[in-house]
Amino acid sequence: MRRACLDATGLGMQLAERARQRFGWKVEPVTFTAAIKEEMAYRLRAAFEDKALRIHPDAKLRADLRGIKKEVTSSGSLRFAGESDDSHCDRFWAKALRQHALSRRSGIGAQVG
Repeated sequence: MRRACLDATGLGMQLAERARQRFGWKVEPVTFTAAIKEEMAYRLRAAFEDKALRIHPDAKLRADLRGIKKEVTSSGSLRFAGESDDSHCDRFWAKALRQHALSRRSGIGAQVG
């Protein structure tokens, strides 16, 4: 493993903490906030638009990718939410975390590739 970003929100907190202990700087726990979700969603969209990312013809993955919706809250903030038949678009966020890991460097001597 070269680098991984893991959801450290709610139930993912313990998994991310253990992975960080085991793999050190190669793991970045990511706490999902509105700002980080927005950054990751737009980065994933840009990767698709730039044709820098390909996906397998998996119906569940495609449903999750199509299931995310951008909503504007009453306070004017952006919110990314979604539902598909069997998840809360978790596969979308897994892909977004992957792109996040590829785009960021963490720690001394970290390599992203």
